[in-house]
Amino acid sequence: MTISPELIRQLTEFDAATLYEAAGQRGMVDPAIKPMWLGAKVCGPAVTVSCPPRDNLMLHHAVAMAEPGSVLVTLGFSGLRSTT
Repeated sequence: MTISPELIRQLTEFDAATLYEAAGQRGMVDPAIKPMWLGAKVCGPAVTVSCPPRDNLMLHHAVAMAEPGSVLVTLGFSGLRSTT
């Protein structure tokens, strides 16, 4: 899906929670997700990827398919936790 640069510029005026709710979603973003520095913002079409422990192949695929302006949203597992 192509999103115009003007729409992306307009969307930067809102916080993520407002956009999430405006899209008809309910709930909230995990409070552990925070900007890397005060005032940091990013806006663009998301490319999401989840990587199992010790395997970043899907991340490589996401990078290859991402277009300029895309935002990579990744979930990686360290494999340091025991499942028993």
